[in-house]
Amino acid sequence: MGCTASYLYPNLINVHPFPQAAFSANPIVTDIFNSEITFTDLSVGATSWTWNFADPLNSTSNQQNPQFTYEDTGTFCPVLMAENQYTCRDTTSICIEIRPEFTFYAPNAFTPNGDGKNDSWTPEGVGIDASTFELFVFDRWGNLIWKTTQWQQAWDGKANDGKEIAQIDVYVWKCRFKDSVFGKKHEYLGHVLLIK
Repeated sequence: MGCTASYLYPNLINVHPFPQAAFSANPIVTDIFNSEITFTDLSVGATSWTWNFADPLNSTSNQQNPQFTYEDTGTFCPVLMAENQYTCRDTTSICIEIRPEFTFYAPNAFTPNGDGKNDSWTPEGVGIDASTFELFVFDRWGNLIWKTTQWQQAWDGKANDGKEIAQIDVYVWKCRFKDSVFGKKHEYLGHVLLIK
């Protein structure tokens, strides 16, 4: 018969647990005007956190529950690396969508008196397709006194190709364009008060 022997080596191999990385992001889908995202760590067994927000600057944070504001539109997939006291690591990612937004508004008065304050008038907005932009200004009798097809070209209060100074009055404006976000056609009509 053969001889056998055995020996138990206690604690020869010590296996450390891995953390489980997890997080939530709020909101997941938003627009560029509300692009601050709150990240909440949901990891199990982690003692330190490294976030990469996957923006063009590769912004990072070591906070457990950071907030981050995205400066551009697109889909971003931030990554959380959770680490425990044994330097064991786990990573996870969630994708966030920052959508473009469309806005349009026009001031209702301006003062083209040469004092350097509010001397011209132009509508403002975000997501305007400049190649489709048309703006017309009419006097109270419906006569066209100024027009442009250049987005953000301001009216200086002059009429008939700058040959005449428009009088103090309420003028009607009409604007047509497509937005560059949804490709939808828009037409707006409004009033602007010229004060000197």
